[in-house]
Parts: sequence; C-alpha cells; structure tokens
Amino acid sequence: AAPVHGPGVRRLAARVAGRLHEAARRCLGPGQGQLDRAAFEELFPWRTGWASAVLTEGLLVPTGAGYRPGHEELSDWLQAAHLDVPTALDTLVHQPPGTAAAALPVPRHRIGPVLEALLLLPPAALAARLAGLVAALDTYAAQDDGADTDRRWWATRLLREALLRVPDAQPHLDVLDRLAGHLTRTGGPGGFGGSFWNRLRLPEPTRLDLLRRLLPADPPPPQPGETTPPTAGDRYLDAAGRRLSRDPQGVQPLLTAWFADDRPLRGRPGATVATAAQALLHTHRRRAVDDLTEALVTAAHPRADELLASLAEEEPSAVCRAVDRWAHDERPERRVAAAAYGLAAAPH
Repeated sequence: AAPVHGPGVRRLAARVAGRLHEAARRCLGPGQGQLDRAAFEELFPWRTGWASAVLTEGLLVPTGAGYRPGHEELSDWLQAAHLDVPTALDTLVHQPPGTAAAALPVPRHRIGPVLEALLLLPPAALAARLAGLVAALDTYAAQDDGADTDRRWWATRLLREALLRVPDAQPHLDVLDRLAGHLTRTGGPGGFGGSFWNRLRLPEPTRLDLLRRLLPADPPPPQPGETTPPTAGDRYLDAAGRRLSRDPQGVQPLLTAWFADDRPLRGRPGATVATAAQALLHTHRRRAVDDLTEALVTAAHPRADELLASLAEEEPSAVCRAVDRWAHDERPERRVAAAAYGLAAAPH
C-alpha cells in the first residue's frame, strides 16, 4: 500500500483505536476476557491485512480458541472505559437480600478492568462506590455464615486496591473512617492490616489517628507454646512502630495524643491504647531522646509525666539536658518542669 501521510495517519489511528475499543468491549463479559475467532475476524479481517498487522505489532495475541490483548494494563484501561460500574458491582458484590449464593460469572483474575473502571470515576462517584463496598463488608460480617466468599473477596479486593491507587487518600477520609469502624467491630484486619494503612497516601496525623482507632482490633499476642500466626507482623501496633522508627521527631508528638485513649486491647489484661503508646515511645526512645522529652513535656498529660519519670531513671543525661533547656525557657510551665525533673535527675 502507498505510504500514509498527514490527515491520513490521524484517520488511520482513529480507525485502529475504534476497533481496539470495540474488541475490548467484546472481551468484557463472562469467561477469560478473550475475543473469539469470529469476532476477531469481523473486526480485523485477514483479507485487508488488519489481522496480520495487529498480531505482528502484538496488540492482540493468540490464546486458546481466541485472542487476547497483548498489553494487560492497556487492555484493562480500554475495557474499563466501556464497563458499566453499577451493574458490575451489583453482579459481583451487592447481592440482594434473601438471594441464594451463586457462582459469580467473572473469575477473580479479571479484576483489572473492574478496578480500573472504578478509578476512572469522578471523585464524588468513586467515594460513593467505595462507601458501598464498606457497607457490603458490614453486611457479610453480620451474616457470619461463610456464604458468598467470592462476593466478600471482590468487595475487599476492590476497596483495598482502589484506596491504595488513588493519588491522595485524604478526600476519602469518610470511607477510611467507616472502614476503621468496620474493622474494630469485626475484630480483624480482613485484608486491611497495618501495611495497608502505612501504604495509603495520607498526611501523617491522619494516618496515626486511624491507627489509634484500629489498635483494639489487633489480635492478642500468642500464648507460650502457640505458633505465631503469619499475619502477626501486620498488626496496627507494629505499623505505628514502623512510622515512629522512620520519623521519630514527627511521630512522637502524634503518639502522645494517644494518652487520652483508654480503650482496652484484646487479650492483654490492663493494656490500653494509652499504655501501648507509652510502650512504643519508650522502646524507640533512643532514636531521638531529646525530641521525646520535648514531646512529653508539651503533652502535659499524666502518662507523659510517668514516661518522663522513667526517663529520669534510664536516660538521666537526656533529662539533664532537657532540664537545662527548660530552666532557660521563658515559658513558666517549662520552668516548673525544670524544677520538677531537675530533682528527679539530680542524684545522677
């Protein structure tokens, strides 16, 4: 054929794009996301060179009895542009009350186009759909009969992956609040363990406040002789510890805000969110001990005073440096602290 130039190139590109979009639309339904041979030859006739061209360039590749897109991410994006999101979620997640559980028509490995279609929604529409997924998890948790495992999987995976992929999770704080409430009520991470909350694109104060809310949902520590479960390293307390280890100066003041939270922790008699914060700050104290003394005196809370008293025994040089700073501070409360903790540190 003669070379194509100028406007002809644009027209040809539009024809290629149109046929690829139609191929993607036809791949959507049940099954393996393939284009059968009859549909392939209708869209890309051999006699005109279309078939050999798309196969040579790898836009489509033979698979089984049909053809599939050669580039998975491009395929997901193309199919997502044609997906009816409400219908897809009704089919995969939102089972009407009283309906018997049935096998879903879409296998789990076809999640890509559904997830991409969610992410193509406007922010307000996406937030509404994500809130609906949390509500579905509440519904299935209330049933507590093990039915509809597939629907629960779809709701969990779509919610998790969508929240992880949005460029900023802060606009979805209402959804995250609902999810945190669901997890504390059900008492388990359910695919939303500590690593999930650490990966979200959130301001640090928001993330630490969510981890505080979630802490009572942590599983109890294993008893002597028990095997440590595989998810033990994905606890919310461990997630907070990783944040503290990475940025002690930034996280220490945020953890002192936990001192007012006296909710109990599961399987730990006498332990609360507040005592867990104390323990974290004490364990990681040497990473930024001077900053820790400042965060504690700023907190002006009895639990902060307890930890400062402990530091006077275990880290006397740090408390002495703090007392010297506070004694020269113009703020009256700092001078009061200097007098109080100067007595505690004096014997050292």
